[in-house]
Amino acid sequence: FPGGAKLQVYMDVENLGNLLNDEWGVLEQYDFHRSVPVATVSCVAAGTTTAVGCGAPNAAYLYSGNASAVEPFVVPEASLWRVKFGVKYKF
Repeated sequence: FPGGAKLQVYMDVENLGNLLNDEWGVLEQYDFHRSVPVATVSCVAAGTTTAVGCGAPNAAYLYSGNASAVEPFVVPEASLWRVKFGVKYKF
């Protein structure tokens, strides 16, 4: 090109994994709100399974998970692929 000008062609691919396979590059999130318990907590006497108040001496916390009640959901905007083409002329 005259005077040292340059022509640049470029391509930008976002989320290539999802472009190749629709099961890849998918953003899943968990919705933790007040109506979905993540864990159940109770207090027991240390070394036993006898329920006691949490302020009792030697009280221990007993956690039981509720992870099966929480299901992930796909964030559609973040799970899309995009290809951008461009041409730049520098002079």
